[in-house]
Amino acid sequence: MEIGDINGDGIGDIVSGSIGADPFGRSGAGEGYIVFGSLDFQSRNDIDLFNSPSYVVTISGGYGGACTAARVAVGDINGDGYDDAILSAHGASPLGRECAGTAYVVWGAEKNILYLASPDGGELWETETVHDIIWQSFGEVGQISIEYSADGGITWMTIIDNIDASVGRYAWTTPDTESTMCLIKITDVSDSDITCTSSSVFTVSTPFVRVTFPNGGEIWGIDKTYSINWISLGIENICIEYSIDNGENWEIIAESFEASSGSCQWKTPEIESSECLVRISDILNSECIDVTDNVFILSQQLLTLLSPNGMEHWYGGEEKVITWDSYGVESIKIEFSVDGGLTWNIIAENVDALEGSYLWFTPYLQSALCLVRISDTANENPLDESDQSFKISYPQSVGESVPKEFMVFQNTPNPFNPTTSITFNLPEPGKVIIDIFNINGQRVDNLANGFFDAGKHTVYWDGSGFSAGVYLYNVKYGDFSKTKKMMFVK
Repeated sequence: MEIGDINGDGIGDIVSGSIGADPFGRSGAGEGYIVFGSLDFQSRNDIDLFNSPSYVVTISGGYGGACTAARVAVGDINGDGYDDAILSAHGASPLGRECAGTAYVVWGAEKNILYLASPDGGELWETETVHDIIWQSFGEVGQISIEYSADGGITWMTIIDNIDASVGRYAWTTPDTESTMCLIKITDVSDSDITCTSSSVFTVSTPFVRVTFPNGGEIWGIDKTYSINWISLGIENICIEYSIDNGENWEIIAESFEASSGSCQWKTPEIESSECLVRISDILNSECIDVTDNVFILSQQLLTLLSPNGMEHWYGGEEKVITWDSYGVESIKIEFSVDGGLTWNIIAENVDALEGSYLWFTPYLQSALCLVRISDTANENPLDESDQSFKISYPQSVGESVPKEFMVFQNTPNPFNPTTSITFNLPEPGKVIIDIFNINGQRVDNLANGFFDAGKHTVYWDGSGFSAGVYLYNVKYGDFSKTKKMMFVK
């Protein structure tokens, strides 16, 4: 269970529990151990796992020992009248930063609970192959049924109508029909209200291969080494080829290459072309084949802007690094636009292209249509610019009085669609970092990373590019950190 940076080393810490802890009773919760280090965790439900020391006090015990599988009771966190629990994965070690497992939040709805571990979404399984359906059961669940949906849960087909819940797994042969909307559901035979479904859809597919990189539009240097990437299913060995004339003729890169590796290093030929393609095929099935979606370029000169490349949110007065890749270019000109590319302003000229980066003090302005462009100083060709616009804004200070303490307010409106405001008080000037996390604890956006004056400030988050759901926003100011929850609806 992640609890923030308890020991002040700049790395998030967690709490884990001892073997045999009862996840549904307030007594006998087992021993609790603080694990110092940065650990991955997953939240199965809507709960704030950041900066919540109240969770710690519900766990008794000391520091030390080993933990291979833990269920830690944490009381009724969500206030629904039932006790809740933290589950930590096998292999957890409370004494090291490595291999500490994964923590899951389980709401305590009743004493009997089913938890589907696999497939839980995102899996890619071949048709007519055997895979394990894995689950956990708590309480007095006896027999369960297992069902399969190929249409996202609209209709269900029975896999097995009666199996002992304590077995924990079932070897399932996938159907012979393809679908990208597959789900598995397990249900208590004696109580249909006790059920669990895959968190998101998974895929059942016939064998395939798909080129993912390059896939069109790339500019690569000649006689340089690049990685060709792909995804595949049900294929052992592949043939990799390239064309410099839009597919009229093909040259072999690798005649037989292990498909499961997913990547192959290729040294490009010493030939310039704007009509290059890569083709990958199953050496045993010529109909199982894929070609890059569009042509890419092999050039003696190469100039590629890496950052900012779109969707960043920067603040005026910050030090930001513009980065690029170059080949065959001596010096570059760097420009920026605040109107989506209608007009351009020079940042720097005659910058050594081999440096690969330039420190830019962002201007004090506000625009969501910012772009950066780089070009060869000699002839402005080649050139490259941000793939999408990014945002530059200035901290918004509200009111004249200086607050006495650091405070983060609930976002408004909440729920919101698609924009909400986040307001915070600073008693003294200082650096502020504002990050947005999804419910799985993954950072999905950064709203601020710079210096703010003392006072009341408001920043805004636009969720247009994100899926609806619960998100967490974390505001860090010096040694202080506050996290709150918000709901994005569509």
